[in-house]
Amino acid sequence: MGEIRDLLSQALISPVLTAHPSEVRRKSVIDRIAGVSDLLDACDKGGAACDIEQRNAGLRRQIVILWATRLVRQSRLVVQDEINTVVSFLERVFLNVAPERLHAWRDLLEAPDLKPFLKIGSWVGGDRDGNPNVNADVLTAAFRTQSRAVLAHYMDQVHALGAELSLSGALARISPEMKALAEGSGDTSAHRADEPYRKALSHIYARLSATFPLLTRVQAPRPARFEAPPYEGPAGFRADLQVLHASLTENHGAVFADDSLNRLITNVDVFGFHMATVDLRQNSDVHERVVADLLKVAGVCADYLALDEEGRLALLAAELKSARPLFSPYAEYDDETLKERAILAAAGEALRLYGPNAVRTHIVSKTTSASDMLEVYLLLKEVGLYRPEAPEECPIQAAPLFETIEDLRASQPTLERLLAEPSARAVARARGVQE
Repeated sequence: MGEIRDLLSQALISPVLTAHPSEVRRKSVIDRIAGVSDLLDACDKGGAACDIEQRNAGLRRQIVILWATRLVRQSRLVVQDEINTVVSFLERVFLNVAPERLHAWRDLLEAPDLKPFLKIGSWVGGDRDGNPNVNADVLTAAFRTQSRAVLAHYMDQVHALGAELSLSGALARISPEMKALAEGSGDTSAHRADEPYRKALSHIYARLSATFPLLTRVQAPRPARFEAPPYEGPAGFRADLQVLHASLTENHGAVFADDSLNRLITNVDVFGFHMATVDLRQNSDVHERVVADLLKVAGVCADYLALDEEGRLALLAAELKSARPLFSPYAEYDDETLKERAILAAAGEALRLYGPNAVRTHIVSKTTSASDMLEVYLLLKEVGLYRPEAPEECPIQAAPLFETIEDLRASQPTLERLLAEPSARAVARARGVQE
């Protein structure tokens, strides 16, 4: 048992959802099929949840709607459609399953402090290899859509906790931290004057409501009744929830140890404000052309593409040591260069808004050499995400995708050559792994 705990404390299990161009079903069809599944699942569980007559009536209703629903789109699929489909699966499945599975493992291993080893990923909105429609605006839209869904879920959960936790300060002990959180609430309702948990949850809800438009660019679906400062990130939200949970468990014992509040804290650990980590992905040929364009315009190298591998590595290593940027706002560049720079800048903005787990990896399709990864770090340097004085702080790691038999056979020496470079080695050491 101890060995399993040790293993899972260092593990990472990350299901990654991708867009599939052959998925022609509309979200409306997928939702109706899910409705049928829910009705059948309720009967699988048995008990009072399964009333045969109600189930049959519900099945007939769902099938009638499905039968009369157009199965395929009449207009061409766009990336936002793919984003919406993936987010619907994240909402429907992962928001519920991830905390359930984590808590099941914690119970089984008798390890309540076992850190979440489940993290959800997505390629939708960041995978531009072969898809010219994925750009900086699309990446931004992906994060706004994901954040809209997860913040709405948090607000619903906090609202439900507010309805449930009606404990009176006159009848129940609370921690000093809990008292301070309640007294700092902007909730002045006389009905909750002696209900510290409700006052605190009202304030937490108001802060989420204020955070919502900053991260999604739309108003919260059910705005708070009073103003409160937005959260700077998920860590502040989690800290407030933890104050409530610690007060409840310290004063009332194990009955609150594994409840809906604790599940919500686990959800914040897994999903943050970003919901799913978005992987960036681009073909190595594109990186080569973009780097060549930047070097040529900057007067550093007239023909980067003509260099052999060692020549490229030497030039890239020198540039990664220099604080001087290659890009100039006054010069002219290929459209491809501007597009790639814009999407990396959008990734930097996503990291600022949604936290360090928003983007973690930049996958390089058709990797054939170590320079294919160093080119990514050079491009990240151009938008301030890689800094020569602190390469270990780079929030995004370049990850090779070996796609041919020849490249797979050469993958070991390719990675050995990559990790011989101080830049890539510093990122991998800080991360603890080279993906």
